[in-house]
Amino acid sequence: MSRRIPGFVLVLALGTGLLAGPAAAAELFISSRPSGMATWANDRLLGRTPVWTTLPEGWVVLRLVEGNDSLYRPPAVDTLLHLAARETLSVHFRVGPRVTVRTEPFGIPLLRDGARIGETPVDLRLSPEGGDRLKLLAPGGPVEVPTDTLRARGSWTWRGEVLRIPSYTPRERPLWRKVGRYVLPGVAAALLAGGILVEDSADRAYDRYRHSVDPEEIERHYDAARTRDNWAAALWVGAEVSLASAVLAWILPEQRGGGAQGRKR
Repeated sequence: MSRRIPGFVLVLALGTGLLAGPAAAAELFISSRPSGMATWANDRLLGRTPVWTTLPEGWVVLRLVEGNDSLYRPPAVDTLLHLAARETLSVHFRVGPRVTVRTEPFGIPLLRDGARIGETPVDLRLSPEGGDRLKLLAPGGPVEVPTDTLRARGSWTWRGEVLRIPSYTPRERPLWRKVGRYVLPGVAAALLAGGILVEDSADRAYDRYRHSVDPEEIERHYDAARTRDNWAAALWVGAEVSLASAVLAWILPEQRGGGAQGRKR
């Protein structure tokens, strides 16, 4: 004798899907440029592009990730698709290259189309169509990033001189300051002493000029006195100049090491 299924059991089975048929599905073809990218639909790995698969209808989170030996790399593509039952959908993604901008020293702000995207080193993905405008806000002024070189090599480094901390150790003094401080005072003293001796000799020649009666001796002593007076004056002027230079060499401030501006390489 056959048994009848109670009505409430039949309703429960239909409500829970135990007696329902298979869910309607859609066919999806995924390709990318470059190919070989790991493709995920929600939490399911579909394989590497190009991929042909069947998925249930409804919303699906589609992600494409480049191959990487590390544990994690941000998706190159992260998009939301809605699949309808019994439809065939083909999608193709163009993925721009992943590049790195570095600087020495690091920590320089990087702008993309005028918007700040981080501080160096920065990993980013260029748009596949090109036209990216990248700029570094370096201490010496903005620096344009050559996107052609960056796209070809995969990385680019800007090098600038590190700002030096002012040194409190005096630099080696220049020769003129050494001469002014340690040589010119002695020169001034020597010139002053020479001026005094020459002036004394001029005074004696003048006394002989005054007491001479011979015309030739008068003329000779007079010329000697005048010449020695001129020499004494010149020696005193030299002594004054040497002394003033020595004073300046001592009182003028010395420059210490400072910072250097960065430059592009």
